[in-house]
Amino acid sequence: MFNFAVVGYGRMGQIHTRNIIENPLCSVSKIYGRNQKGNEFVEEINKEFNLSVEYTSSFDDILNDSDINAVVIASATSAHAEQIIQCLNADKHIFCEKPIALTIEEITECYALAKEKNRIILCGYQRRFDP
Repeated sequence: MFNFAVVGYGRMGQIHTRNIIENPLCSVSKIYGRNQKGNEFVEEINKEFNLSVEYTSSFDDILNDSDINAVVIASATSAHAEQIIQCLNADKHIFCEKPIALTIEEITECYALAKEKNRIILCGYQRRFDP
């Protein structure tokens, strides 16, 4: 079973959170954000699904939680590379919304570290229509 933390609770973070909750092989234990809207989303999720997901404004809470083995990164693009590297160094698998990072060098660094740490990075890229 994968126990996830979700970083970011905007549209994609909310979609991924709900998808994880509905998968019987997965759970969400923490959602990271930096303002009251994140806490409101967690309260809504907990009530809707009868859960006890924790809201945190400390990224270290995710990194230091040994029960979390995977992280969904749905934060601002400019934060992706740094958050990926921190999570990989904390031995977490990653699912990141596109793009992984802003430069080829950062992307290369993220995938090289994932290989070194024997962790997976998946990049979410939804294409709804491609004529």
